[in-house]
Amino acid sequence: MGYTLKIGEAIINTDVEYRTVEIDTNIERHPEAPAYGEPTDHESQRWPSYSSWADFCREVGLYELFLDRESGIALIQNHPGAALLTEEVRQQINTALEKRRQEAEKAGKVTSYCDENPERKWEITCPDPCPKHDWQLCRLEWLAYWVNWAVDNCKCPVIVNS
Repeated sequence: MGYTLKIGEAIINTDVEYRTVEIDTNIERHPEAPAYGEPTDHESQRWPSYSSWADFCREVGLYELFLDRESGIALIQNHPGAALLTEEVRQQINTALEKRRQEAEKAGKVTSYCDENPERKWEITCPDPCPKHDWQLCRLEWLAYWVNWAVDNCKCPVIVNS
């Protein structure tokens, strides 16, 4: 089990019969968006498991921003739910990305597929986990790309979890 995380323009859906309101967003697809051999490559959505997203957030320093429910302002405060993406959120994510890139460079890690798999296909040509890859950095690049796009292009940018 896990999340479906989507980033984009807020869409308000209502159900008059049940008197409910839900915030959602369309899935965007950009050919230049990050792609790492996953079914959601180039898209503004990802399907991480609950534990892999929590591990990712802890490892890149974004746990409080996303999952610290005691703060009352976490982006995943409720599940399912939605949260507004602000300039402050963008700055925190971009700062985490820059820090992680520097750490990966020092460690000789990469985010793209290594030379052992030049066609960028998900195959067993590279050991899993590949010692050359920083998969948390891959996730962070995806997150930063779509948060930056949403803050720059949406009237009401949100991250939706379902």
